[in-house]
Amino acid sequence: MSAPPEPPPGDRNPDRAAGQEPTDREVDDTFAALVAGWDPPVADPVPFVAPEPTVAPGPVLPAVAPAPEPTPEDVGTGAEEEDEGHFERPDAPPVTPPTRPAMGAIAVLVLGAVLVLVPGVVGLTSATGFPLGLVCLSGGLVFLLSRLRSGPPADSGWDDGAQL
Repeated sequence: MSAPPEPPPGDRNPDRAAGQEPTDREVDDTFAALVAGWDPPVADPVPFVAPEPTVAPGPVLPAVAPAPEPTPEDVGTGAEEEDEGHFERPDAPPVTPPTRPAMGAIAVLVLGAVLVLVPGVVGLTSATGFPLGLVCLSGGLVFLLSRLRSGPPADSGWDDGAQL
């Protein structure tokens, strides 16, 4: 058998039996003794004394020189300069009305939403209206997505710009 480990030098208390835990008071005293040496001595703070402003002899100059007055040659007419590089956005193309097939697909989507949410309005039970409404919603969505253009217009040239 090996002997019990030696307690640290600051932990030796002759009144305590070997293997007995130190009391809270002993732990606090040991900690206070260890920490007492860590605090640096606090010196009296030195008061701040602002230096006295010094005034340089001589004339006071403005911080920024004034801008020179424009001459008639510099002014010009101004019309050409204002229009140069000015961008005016072209008018947007008119919005085309939706086609009959697109309106039919939107009507099927609305009917599907009614069948899913309140099938009693149409006179169906929820057991019948819910699956029928899901079929209407998915069919209308697939029809609208199938009508989307996937490429450039047929009349565009080789340089059709950015495609998003």
